[in-house]
Amino acid sequence: MRTTLIAAAVLAAVWSDGSLSGGNVSTGPFHRCSPRGKGGDATLNERKNRDIPPRSYKTLKVSEIIDDVPAARDAGKSDRERWTDEQRTSIESQERSGIRVVGYLAGIEKEKGEACNCGSKEFVDYHMWLVEKPRQKRSGSMVIELSPRLLDAHPSWPERAKRAWTNGAHLRISGWRTWDQEHPEQLHANGKRHATRKTMWEIHPVHAIEIKVGSRWKNIEDVDLEAIQ
Repeated sequence: MRTTLIAAAVLAAVWSDGSLSGGNVSTGPFHRCSPRGKGGDATLNERKNRDIPPRSYKTLKVSEIIDDVPAARDAGKSDRERWTDEQRTSIESQERSGIRVVGYLAGIEKEKGEACNCGSKEFVDYHMWLVEKPRQKRSGSMVIELSPRLLDAHPSWPERAKRAWTNGAHLRISGWRTWDQEHPEQLHANGKRHATRKTMWEIHPVHAIEIKVGSRWKNIEDVDLEAIQ
């Protein structure tokens, strides 16, 4: 009986906190919005609302992330509670890790109300596309997201990111690795639009943005806005 209870507790830690250690990954409600959000997939919402940073980061290339195609992709847009054990296991260890990825922005866009933010139109994400090489199209990108939960501490991120995109700055992005199953249609072009990503893997939320200055990486907030290039 005790073994069963311990196993259940460990499993709960994995899925609610994103860590086998059971450590907190969220500061709790944000402007009355629970980490589980409102509507959509509550487990995915929790992943997107991990506003406490990972303890460490694994450095990966955009191409390495794109090449990781888990069994979860076969689940499509369905909520995670409907996934098979194989599909859950295929992303479990990756989502428990922080990642650091170097690349260039291929765009930035302010989002509208989303389930992870309880549909708020005031507290919204900024959706950005990260590519491995300069001037690559979004069809070869991974998505990275600025969460409103982090913007109180980093209010200049959107403006600085937009300038970095415009000037083709070399960036290093760090944050939680998250499989966002809600947008598989963005992987493929159709008669109305182009493909706008190459993988459902995201950095969501972003916890650090650095810019290459000479041979050194610097916090983008420590660089004069006019010097971002």
